Amino acid sequence: MASTDTLILGSINYYCRARFYTHLQNVCLQGLQKHGGDPVLTFWKAFGILMEDRVSEAIREFESIQESEEVVLCCLMALIYAHKKAQLIDKESVHELETRLKKIRTSVGENALYFAAMFLWHTVRHEKAREYVDRMLKMSNGSKEVF
Repeated sequence: MASTDTLILGSINYYCRARFYTHLQNVCLQGLQKHGGDPVLTFWKAFGILMEDRVSEAIREFESIQESEEVVLCCLMALIYAHKKAQLIDKESVHELETRLKKIRTSVGENALYFAAMFLWHTVRHEKAREYVDRMLKMSNGSKEVF
């Protein structure tokens, strides 16, 4: 599982911060060969695709993994972000996704909060990312090793 592979996660963070989205996709593809159809790697690959303005392709990727427990929250956020980034905004889809996000945000686990915070951080929503990290830390009951 890629969520415990610190080398891959470190590379993902590095390439996102450096805005090397093609390299991000390549690392994820290599990780997918190693870890099979891991939804975390698929999410970050789709994120790289989205940031290269290939919105339709990214939306398809996000939709294929949006039911996965670890990435459900960040997928919904990414789908909203992608729909708003598209040339023609589907307001009905955005509203539906936002409603679903509000419902699901209270019932997710620590990993889902972690990846949502990473997504928010890399889309320059630092305060919101901090809120999700704080919630994740509260869920862990003060444990230093949350993830």
